[in-house]
Amino acid sequence: MQELHARWEEIWEGILAGTFHLDTFKSVFLDTWRYFVDATSTGRLKITDLHLIIIMARILGYDHYPKTVHLWEYDAVRQFIEGLVNTVANGVCPAGINDGFIILEVYCHCTSDAHIDEFEKRFAEVCDDFGERYDFDDGLDID
Repeated sequence: MQELHARWEEIWEGILAGTFHLDTFKSVFLDTWRYFVDATSTGRLKITDLHLIIIMARILGYDHYPKTVHLWEYDAVRQFIEGLVNTVANGVCPAGINDGFIILEVYCHCTSDAHIDEFEKRFAEVCDDFGERYDFDDGLDID
């Protein structure tokens, strides 16, 4: 858990410093998702795990986009963080985080689920979905 905490702090610092990397986020996010799936399925979820949620929520509350990813990619990052935080905090996923699911609310009041085994596919779908909403070039030459 301490390692996850440190890795999320690095992501947060990267967002602030403009050195955020999508691949790093994906790795940390998947490890965190696996951690919560394991912790909830074995009954080992502890109050100290709340600190991971706090770090992730801090990212949700920060409204400046890093210049190292496209706007729609960062929107997808925030969407997945929000889905994991809400699922862990509220237990809102019918299938349950124990089974590896989280709830995404890509559109207001329109939810879908995502399974940990399909993270890359679902992340790409959400990026594409958000990307279609932007009718301008964000000016970033990062592809």
